Amino acid sequence: MPDVKRSTLRTDRTLRYTGGIQPQSAAGITTGPQTAETRTGQIAVLSAVNMLARVHPALSISIPNVPLRVACPLLGATLVDACEAVALGANPEVRVTTPAATPADVHTVGIGPDSPRATIHAGALRWTARIGRDPQPILADASSLLGLGMSVSLACGSIFRMAIGLPAVAERSASLWTLSAADHATGPSECGPLDIGSTWMIGAGAVGSALAWWLQYIDVIGPWTIIDGDLVDETNLNRSLGYFATDAGLAGQSPAYKAVASAALIANAEPFPGWWNDYVESDPAAPDVLLPIANEYEVRPAIAAYGHPAVLHATTSPSWSAELHRHLIALDDCIACRLPEDAPRFQCATGPTGTPDDQAANHDAALPFLSGAAGLLLLCGLIQLGTGAWAEHATNHWRWWFDDSARAVSASRWRCQTSCSATPPPPVRGAAHGHARWRHLDPSQTS
Repeated sequence: MPDVKRSTLRTDRTLRYTGGIQPQSAAGITTGPQTAETRTGQIAVLSAVNMLARVHPALSISIPNVPLRVACPLLGATLVDACEAVALGANPEVRVTTPAATPADVHTVGIGPDSPRATIHAGALRWTARIGRDPQPILADASSLLGLGMSVSLACGSIFRMAIGLPAVAERSASLWTLSAADHATGPSECGPLDIGSTWMIGAGAVGSALAWWLQYIDVIGPWTIIDGDLVDETNLNRSLGYFATDAGLAGQSPAYKAVASAALIANAEPFPGWWNDYVESDPAAPDVLLPIANEYEVRPAIAAYGHPAVLHATTSPSWSAELHRHLIALDDCIACRLPEDAPRFQCATGPTGTPDDQAANHDAALPFLSGAAGLLLLCGLIQLGTGAWAEHATNHWRWWFDDSARAVSASRWRCQTSCSATPPPPVRGAAHGHARWRHLDPSQTS
């Protein structure tokens, strides 16, 4: 008999997001033999399983049983074995079947040009994500991993909306390189290694664990420090792609620290299982890149006051969007102005929403494909930082939409409030960050 308490905990944040509705039907994943043999195809299949298993009661996985060729945080010698392990690790109560063909009445994500029949098909033209009603191409370029990761996220979002009776979009095409609608190949052909220097990731909640999920498939050069004092618990399993039942202590072991579980997925990463203010008390050397994807303990105003030249973060929203944020000094606003601490907010890098009265009810609500997309957006921003393209965008806040509207991506340009005094003056910034790899992004430090 299922543990009712555990089932309730695992679905709690999903129900809060949807207003009490959850899927009662299975979801499907399918692909063809050519795509299943590729590294990009296998990562996409595993990611789709990871997202759908967290919010659907059953999965129908119709894929070739080929040898597993990519890293997987759970055991599996073949792709089918790994999919089953990921599904049950994400949700021990999910029912997994592996039919030769997905049943006709199951809403299914099809991956690649050789995919069998599916409800929505995912493909990629390098950094361009494409979903449609017919099988979609996947270019052989390594960077198609990025476009396909977003395509799978969008397709899983549409499948979820169909399952709970909401209208969904079956066709979208947009670029993670231009951060706008596009229907052609965009961006460089390569997507790694990620070489951005020393990095602090502050917060390892839903978005942070999703970033870690994607980073396990990208070579990472340079040290990372993952800072989070929380333990993984069962409520994290509905939306956090990098956490599984073992991390939450559901097999009798002690729960893992989020920092430890996320760092295990990232090459050259070290965990700090504590809080931001505890970490900076040790007076560590400033990093080259700062990722503030948490908001507890007044992190946002502290980051603004830190005056770092390379600050990126990503969020999800209650309005069916995953969002990427840039904060370049003198060009953009600071994080404290864009997301003030007194605004209603979620934890785990979820954006402002609601009113003070309903803040507690909505606390930490999110969905796995939204956090997965936000983590992928953050990865793409980091890659663009490394290529020198990050400062070229005319806007600094991008929203990828998972609702039923015709828009795929929208963008905004934010500036600090005229009364803002959070960012320190140039001499202070130079003393603190004059050695940082990306100091030239602060105009006052280029002379």
